[in-house]
Amino acid sequence: MIAQRLRGLVQNLGLLAVASLLAVAGAEWLLRTWLPQAGFVYRLDPRCLYALAPGTRKLYRNSAANGGSRVLFVVNSDGFRGEELPRDPGLRVIVYGDSFVEADYTPLRETFAARLGARLASALGRRVEAVNAGVNGYGPDQALRRFEDEAGRLRPAAAVVVVYAGNDFGDVLRNRLYRLEEGRLVAGGGFVAESLWWQFEDARRRTPFHLLRGLKRLHKALRRAGARTPVRETRGTYVARSLAMCKDDYRRVVVQGERAVEEIFRDPYDADVALAPGSPAAVHKTGLLEAVLGGWRQAGEAARVPVLVVVVPPAIDVCDAFDVEVDRAAYPEYDPARLSLTAAEAARRQGLPLLELFAPFRAAGADRLYNRHDDDHWNAGGQDLAARLAAERILAEGWLSRASP
Repeated sequence: MIAQRLRGLVQNLGLLAVASLLAVAGAEWLLRTWLPQAGFVYRLDPRCLYALAPGTRKLYRNSAANGGSRVLFVVNSDGFRGEELPRDPGLRVIVYGDSFVEADYTPLRETFAARLGARLASALGRRVEAVNAGVNGYGPDQALRRFEDEAGRLRPAAAVVVVYAGNDFGDVLRNRLYRLEEGRLVAGGGFVAESLWWQFEDARRRTPFHLLRGLKRLHKALRRAGARTPVRETRGTYVARSLAMCKDDYRRVVVQGERAVEEIFRDPYDADVALAPGSPAAVHKTGLLEAVLGGWRQAGEAARVPVLVVVVPPAIDVCDAFDVEVDRAAYPEYDPARLSLTAAEAARRQGLPLLELFAPFRAAGADRLYNRHDDDHWNAGGQDLAARLAAERILAEGWLSRASP
């Protein structure tokens, strides 16, 4: 009798454990599907270091200073932000870039890519699909490789590459995908460091305890929601710290020849190009960016896809009252337009069609086109203005009319 009761107890405990695990797993599935919390939506990629992971999603919450809204960020099965790509897209435009294009903080319909597609469709009177190929932290070098791999399959009528003048000079250096050899662009030999590989591997692993960690993060986030998010850096340290980081990047990558990539989302302001344009680091980074843009021209010609370069100015340069300012007395060579104009000149020398946004943003009142305090990205207003200007340029070039059946 006792033995039977013990067996029954063991069986009941086993059933309870299985039911509990199933309940936790089901709850985790619901949380990931309907209320994902800061999910890791990236995977390693042999060509581009990393990319968006198909079929993933996360919930982004803007700070209270920027409205506090929540944005559901969804990656489709092709690895792009947004809905599944239609079988018959009509006209297709692909938009490449970094977090300014991915824009996980902006509802999908208000992003630069979506607004560009909507404006082109309205002007042409037919469907235009604008593919959001932005990836947080990307440089034009990673976007170039994506375009080379995807242009043949997606067959776009045009491509747009958004160059963020605030840190894309440094991105092409830190990524180590390319380097200059006697002025020519060659493979840089960069690879993912073991420490970075483990970070991705840890994020990829999923266990039922992920739910508990997610709930803890949610609880902490809710406790912080009412507090004003502090400025990322003080006015006195941000520029100096960025300049030091740029010098260190140049030393490690160019002088010492390091090839292992240990960090992918550390993108300091390109202070060396902005403040000391004649320094070895600034000269090298400018030449490397121009060579990468030359690669874009060649890739576009090979794929028979016209490419428009859109240069976005950093808020620190174009806004009148941003949270961080450059001390003109400490840095007398500083020119607010230098980063944007230097990137634009690099594209122009490579014969690429260009839209440079510094002057249009200043004229429109740049302070209302960017997020505030803890976030220096453009907001929905900035993205819509850029989309209008980009659509006008594409229509003036006649690329989509020539692609029409």
